[in-house]
Order: sequence, then structure tokens, then C-alpha cells
Amino acid sequence: MDIKKELTPKEYFDLLKEKKHTITDDELVEIYNNGLTLAEKYVTTEQTAGLKKLIFHLESIEKEREIVKMGINTFVYRDDVDEYIDDIAKDVVKLIELERYEREIPDEIVEVIKQTKGKFDQLYILFTDYTGKMERQVEKERREKDPILFGTFQDEKSRAVIDRFYFLGDWVDEYCDCATCCLLMKSV
Repeated sequence: MDIKKELTPKEYFDLLKEKKHTITDDELVEIYNNGLTLAEKYVTTEQTAGLKKLIFHLESIEKEREIVKMGINTFVYRDDVDEYIDDIAKDVVKLIELERYEREIPDEIVEVIKQTKGKFDQLYILFTDYTGKMERQVEKERREKDPILFGTFQDEKSRAVIDRFYFLGDWVDEYCDCATCCLLMKSV
């Protein structure tokens, strides 16, 4: 879907909710087996660059199978997350690595992070920041927060990223007036 009009963060998070998907272990096994078939072709044709990237994808599918067994099977595609941020609201909605997130995270989300530690290659937080000044501390009353935590699989060396951003949790900060993001996880 091509987004033509400017969306509010609430509209964006509602749109993101509509674009969520689930995946099963059986589906991952099928994708994995198709990847093995393609890997055989790459070996035969000596397409080493493609084979390296494919090996990363196969290793990621093995990790995905582990998280699906943990009950983490809901995701959105990276393009669905990026589309709005890049085209419409790059100064309002932010997607940053967990380690760069400066705000407090609730205990129940910290517990999710503990349980999934080592399962994902990177954790991201999607949130609204009307100040556009995340790099420095801003006044609390100017912040609107509705963060969502995602887990992803990626390889820094090859810059390859699996397109599935897995939902790990969301919350409303103590300064937030809107609870729209909570709908994402409650409907899982």
C-alpha cells in the first residue's frame, strides 16, 4: 500500500497493526527446505556471494524456529515499518536500536528482553518523539511515548537483514496520553 497522505502516529500504529502477520514452524521449515535447494544450485554454479547471503538466511530461519517455539510468531515486514518513517514522519516516529533508547523500560518488557537475550541479533524500539531531539534529554511534558519492541535477525558483515520484525512487547510510558500501541500485542 502506498501511503499518500500524512498520517498521525495513531493512524500509523493502527496501519501497522493491520499489517501484522504470523508464521508457523511448518512454514519456516518449508522456507528452509527451499533455501537448501537454492544453496545446492549456488554451490553448483559457484555463486559464492549469493551462497553467503543464503547461509545467513538459513541460519536465521533456525533461530526463528526457536523463537516460534517460545510463542513469538507475530511480525511485521521491515518495509511496512520503514515506509511511514522514511516518507512521512522521519521527525516524529523513530526506530532505534535498544541500546540507544534512553527512556525507562517497564519491568515486564525487561523480562521479555531477558528471555529472548541471544535469540535475536538486534532489538529495536519504535516510538514517537515529537521533539526530534532524541540525542539529548528533552522536557518530559513534550514527549509522547508509545514504544514497541521488535526483535530482528541481521548480519553486520554482509549487511543482510531478515525482513521480519518480530513483536516482543509494547508499553505506555508514564508520560504518554495515548495507548494505541497496546492494541498490537493484545490482539496476538
